[in-house]
Amino acid sequence: MSEEKCGGSGNSEPGGARFGNFINYYQFNPAEERISHLPQDLLANLFPSGGKILALDIGCNAGNLTLALSRKYSTANLQLNILGIDIDETLIERAKKANNNSDNDNEPSSEKCGNVEFVCADVMSEKGSQEIQGFLNANGVEKFDVVFLFSVTMWIHLHHGDSGLENLIKTC
Repeated sequence: MSEEKCGGSGNSEPGGARFGNFINYYQFNPAEERISHLPQDLLANLFPSGGKILALDIGCNAGNLTLALSRKYSTANLQLNILGIDIDETLIERAKKANNNSDNDNEPSSEKCGNVEFVCADVMSEKGSQEIQGFLNANGVEKFDVVFLFSVTMWIHLHHGDSGLENLIKTC
C-alpha cells in the first residue's frame, strides 16, 4: 500500500532501504559514470526540432543524475525541464540544495539548473499523482515527453505488483 507522506530512509549508512532510496547511492554509482552510457545526441534525435521538452525523473534520489541529465541535454535548441520525484524527504532536500533551490543555501552555484524541480512524494500515491499533474498543468500539457526510470521499476513491482507497474505506466 502506498504511503501518502514522504519519509526518510531512516538510515544514513549504505545498505538496504525499504523503497530502494539508498542515502549514499551516488558514492557507489557516480552520476557522471551512469550518464556517460547515454548517447550525447539522445534527445536531439528524439526531438530534432528542439524546443521545450518536459521530463519526469521518478526515484531521483539526491538529484545528482537528474541535474547531470539537465546539464548534458539542455542546449540552445532544446530546453529540458525536469520534475524529479522521490519518496525520501532527506534525499529531496539534498537534491534541492544541490540545485541551489534551498532557502538555507545562500552560495551561488555555477551548476544550478533552473529548469529542474524536485518534490517529495510517492509516485504511486494520490499526492504523487497530484504533484505530477500539477507540473503538467503548469506547463500546459497532458503528458511528459520523456520519463526516466533508473533503478525504480523493481521497487514498484515489489511493493505494488503487476498492477502497480501498469498504473505507473498510465501515470507517466
